[in-house]
Amino acid sequence: MYAMGFERVGCWLCPAALGAEFRRMPELHPDLYQRWDTYLRDWAEHMGLPGGYIDHGFWRWREHPPKMRLLARQLGIDIIPKDAGSEADAFRIRVVSGISPCKAGGYSIEGTARGVRPVDAVEMMRMRGEVRYSEELGVLVVLTGVGSVKLYTDGTFQVTSGDRETTEKLFEAAARQVTRALKCTGCGICEKACRNMLLVLRMGASEWGMSVMGAGCAMRYVLLSGMWAGF
Repeated sequence: MYAMGFERVGCWLCPAALGAEFRRMPELHPDLYQRWDTYLRDWAEHMGLPGGYIDHGFWRWREHPPKMRLLARQLGIDIIPKDAGSEADAFRIRVVSGISPCKAGGYSIEGTARGVRPVDAVEMMRMRGEVRYSEELGVLVVLTGVGSVKLYTDGTFQVTSGDRETTEKLFEAAARQVTRALKCTGCGICEKACRNMLLVLRMGASEWGMSVMGAGCAMRYVLLSGMWAGF
């Protein structure tokens, strides 16, 4: 294998392989390469990503490091997935791994949140607890009194807590908050309904945004689309 230009032995489609090694695949195994390349390009098109995303190997990272984000800017390649499909399919959250015990103790649920970026959910998530957002790492972390919520740029949605029941409830509550962040129209109803006066709607010339003045909102209900929806 070393004589054929490989420094390591592993799966032929491993994203951790060197780019130079992956370039050897069309010569050594053209059928396998074509199969994987077709899959990647179909996936990129579905996610609204340009062909350059595949050509330059951006698919190999779950979270792009600073050097890759810099390269993307230099090449003019958009590495943020866009909404795909119909409006009804533009946003959804689904469980992909179910509830499982964590190695460090407790339970976790992992899902995917399509059509949402961590930065879009920062303010709404303040209602659930202490929020920490890192643009460089591409992750939003919410620390609640009973567990934690993590939302990554690639759409991974992870919730951990001490027991199964609490984990389920926290996942549902976090999913509701993310949904509200995406569906919010800036009508201002929640601002008027907040009994603790913690919500402030910021209006600008071309955009609006919601600020939550404090972590762990005491409200258990929020007025949403004309109906009281519990969380």
